[in-house]
Amino acid sequence: MVGCNNGIKNQEVVIKDTTETVVAPPIDLRKKVEQDSVRTEVPQSTKIAETRKKLKAIQMNLEKALVTQQTVTVKGTEAKVNYHWRAGDLLKIELREELKESLTHKEYYLSNKQPLLVFEMQTNRVEMEDDPDYYEPAEDSLFFYENKLIRIICNLDCGGPFATKYLMEEEMRVKAELDVLLSAAE
Repeated sequence: MVGCNNGIKNQEVVIKDTTETVVAPPIDLRKKVEQDSVRTEVPQSTKIAETRKKLKAIQMNLEKALVTQQTVTVKGTEAKVNYHWRAGDLLKIELREELKESLTHKEYYLSNKQPLLVFEMQTNRVEMEDDPDYYEPAEDSLFFYENKLIRIICNLDCGGPFATKYLMEEEMRVKAELDVLLSAAE
C-alpha cells in the first residue's frame, strides 16, 4: 500500500503492468491544508462585543466630561459642535447641522481619537411637515473595530449586509469628516 507520509522519498507504483517512479511531495499536504484553514480573523460578534464594552466605559466617563462648543465648517456647511473631554482625552463629538430642508445630528464616540461608533440621524423637514404621523428620520449606526468600519445598522434598510465597497466608501467619508472635527478641536 502506498501512502503519502510513510517516510519513503521515491516509491514505485505498478499500474497496468508498467512501472513508474512517483516522487513524494516535499511537504505533508494535510498539514498545509490544516494551516491554510486556520482562521486568524476575529469573529464579527467578538468585534462588536469589544466595541460595545469600550462604549460602555466611554458612557460612564461622559457624566463628568468637560464640554466645549465650537462652530465648525464641514463640507461647506457651518455646524455646531460639542466636544466632550475627560482628563485630556476626547471621548465624544456631537455635531448638529441645521439647513432649511434638513436637520443632521451626528455623534462620534472615540477611543484614542479613533472612531468606535458613529451615530447619524437625518431629518427631512419637508417630508416631516407633509406627513408627521408616519415620518421616520434616517438613522445609521456605524461600528468600528481597530479603526475599520465593520458594520452599519440602518433603520430604513431591509437588514441585509452592505457591500464591501460601500463600507469602504462610508469609512472614508466618516474619517474625512472626523479629521476636520479633530483638527478644529486642537
